[in-house]
Amino acid sequence: MNYKAWAAALLVVLLCSAGVASEADARVPAAVIAQAQMSMMLDGTIDVEADGRVSALRIDGEADYPGGVVAHVHQVVQGWEFEPVLRDGQPVAFTTPMTIRLVASQIGDGGYEIRIASTRFGEHDPEDRSRVRTLAMTPPRYPEQAYRAGVTGTVYLAVQVGRDGQVLDVAAEQVDLTSAGTERVMAQARELLARTSTQAARRWRFLAPEQGEAAQAQSWNLRVPVSFQLSGFGRSEPSRGRWQPYIPGPRLFVPFLRKDDDGFSTALQEGQIEMIGRPGPRLKTPLAS
Repeated sequence: MNYKAWAAALLVVLLCSAGVASEADARVPAAVIAQAQMSMMLDGTIDVEADGRVSALRIDGEADYPGGVVAHVHQVVQGWEFEPVLRDGQPVAFTTPMTIRLVASQIGDGGYEIRIASTRFGEHDPEDRSRVRTLAMTPPRYPEQAYRAGVTGTVYLAVQVGRDGQVLDVAAEQVDLTSAGTERVMAQARELLARTSTQAARRWRFLAPEQGEAAQAQSWNLRVPVSFQLSGFGRSEPSRGRWQPYIPGPRLFVPFLRKDDDGFSTALQEGQIEMIGRPGPRLKTPLAS
């Protein structure tokens, strides 16, 4: 990908901001374009030995991805090390599904850096009775103001659920945009999508865990992505093996999360929920390494 292709890919997601702010005709500042990144989601399965080393990686639909991306992922993942998974007190080998978010960032004239920005490991089983399950999760309506303005993006919600399955609290932890504008316009867009998502989430209902250690808790914290995407506006839906431009939002403070509630991941996909702090495969190797 050369610089012209990079710039063109980013510019097709300009925000038609007439419905969001008065700066309808303002061009996207260069400083905003510089924040933009290219993102790609990738699913697969990894085999991990008892000592935590990765012994095999299988990428779903590998032929659909650019060869350079596949080679990079194999090289990085083969160097990963996981914390031991114990069975009867002894470390055991295991196999786990994996979702990763790849990000490409410009690092100079014609130069780009590809890195694994976020990961998710483990099965997404909506019938697993040892975790919080969904009962009613009506998605938010697309706010008319955002629809008319062409605002698109993903809101990553933190949701606190009580034993009766009702939402005790909810907050937007991060809002990533796939449309661009001035800093002021994007701040308004993020606030609009976050407010719409949190209002809808307060009406969601869940089923409490019935098995395992989690069943003894009084409340549970979840992470849930909410996506706002439009057809048209010169945009296409994300598809396997294609880079998608986006502008990551700032990580926001969530009052009901503890300091040790780490593991924030943008590798979650719409329709998935993740219990914060749930035991599972834990990567020891820093992603930045």
